[in-house]
Amino acid sequence: MSSSLPDFETVVDTLNVKPGHRNFLALDASPSSSRRHFEDDYGVSYSDEKLLQLRRMALEARDGSVGLGDVYDAIIAHNSLYDQTGSDGETPLLEIANENGVIVIGKLIGVGRNGTASDEDLVTFGEDLDNILKRNGVHVVKLRQEFYPNRPQATSEGVDKFVKMHEICAQKDVLTLIEPEIMKDHGEFYTHADLQLDVLRRIEDGIRASGAAKHPRFYKTSIAGAEQSRDSFDAAEWARVTVANALSAGIYDVGKVVRLSGGWDTDTMLAVQNEIGKQVQRITGAYDGASYARAGLRSAVGVLFEDAQSPNFAAGAHELLRTGLVTRAAIAGRLSEDIKAEESLTVIQEALN
Repeated sequence: MSSSLPDFETVVDTLNVKPGHRNFLALDASPSSSRRHFEDDYGVSYSDEKLLQLRRMALEARDGSVGLGDVYDAIIAHNSLYDQTGSDGETPLLEIANENGVIVIGKLIGVGRNGTASDEDLVTFGEDLDNILKRNGVHVVKLRQEFYPNRPQATSEGVDKFVKMHEICAQKDVLTLIEPEIMKDHGEFYTHADLQLDVLRRIEDGIRASGAAKHPRFYKTSIAGAEQSRDSFDAAEWARVTVANALSAGIYDVGKVVRLSGGWDTDTMLAVQNEIGKQVQRITGAYDGASYARAGLRSAVGVLFEDAQSPNFAAGAHELLRTGLVTRAAIAGRLSEDIKAEESLTVIQEALN
C-alpha cells in the first residue's frame, strides 16, 4: 500500500464532521463507470487517456494562490488512480494530491450486480474483501442496496445484509459507506421518502444492536429519480425530507455524508446543497454534513475538453476550483446568485470568510 495514503484514524477524522462540513472531490468512478459518466452526464466522448487527463487536471489544480487543498478536504478515489502519474510522467498522483493539501481516500464499490448483493455475495464477502485489501489501499467500502416501495420482504432482507456486511467490514478495519437507494416506482415522492426513513432507521437500529455498533460508518442518502417523482422539482422540499429523515433515523450521530444524485446538473446540486445547509442550521443550529457529488465535475469536464483535440488544463482547473468554492457556500447554506456567477476565486473566498 502506498505511503501516500492516509491511515485509518485520519480517514475517520476527515469523514466524521462533528460539527462542521466537508467538501469531497468525487473521483471514485472506475474506468468502466467513467465511460458512462463522460458520455451520458458530461457529453464528452470517453477514452482512458481523457480519464487520466481529468485526474491530472484535478489533482494538480491551482489558480494563482488558490490550490486544491483550499477548496477540497479530501478526494474519494478509485484505486485505478493509485499507480498513475502526473503530467510530468513521473510523480505519482497520490503524492501530488498530498503536496496540494488533500488526502486521498480509497473507495471500493460494493458487492453484487444491479445494486443488490445476493446471498452468495454475502457468503464470500469477507474473503473477497481480504483479497482486495491485500492489493489495494482501500479505506471505505460502499455498500449499496436498492429498495422499492411495497416490497416488505425484500426490504427486510436488504437491511439485514447491510448490517452483516458492516460487521464484516468492522472485522477488517475498513469503513462502511452505506447507501440505501430508494428506487423510483411510479409512486408519489412522499411514498419514497417514508420508505427512506424506514430503511435508514432499521439499518442504524440493526447496527447499534450488533457487535459492530462502535465501528465508524457513514451514510449516503438517495432517492433515485426524486426530481422526476413530481410534476415540479422543489429543492427545498427535497432537502427538508432528506434532512428530517437523517435526523429521525439517528444517522447524524454516527457520521454525515450527504449524497446527491450524480445525474443532476450542477445548478440543481447546488440548490439542494444550499437548502440542506439551511434546513440543518434551522433544526440543529449548526451544519454537519458534506458535499460528495459527481455533479460538481460537470462544468470542469466541459471546459477541460471544450476543444477535443487540445485539453485546456488551466481553464479546467479554474472551473473545478471555482465550482468547489461555490459548493462550499452551498453546503454552508450561504449560496447566492452573486457567488454562483463570480469568476474570481479570491472574491468567492472572501465572501465565505
